[in-house]
Amino acid sequence: MSWLHFPNQGPVPSLAPLRSMPALTSIAIGSGVLDGDLTPLLDLPATTSVGPVDAFPGHSHTDKQIRAARQARS
Repeated sequence: MSWLHFPNQGPVPSLAPLRSMPALTSIAIGSGVLDGDLTPLLDLPATTSVGPVDAFPGHSHTDKQIRAARQARS
């Protein structure tokens, strides 16, 4: 799978499975993540396009923090 887009699909349980998707080139999340852990987005390759992540209470990172951390790695 090279892209994963699930905007407005309701909350997803976890992003942990992303860690086993090294070929992912694009991801867009428009819903909450129930476990709140957005760190799998930080671990994606710098070349992976990450769409905006909506702010939800309990998320480990804001969209701005995710973008800054990913940009610092590249």
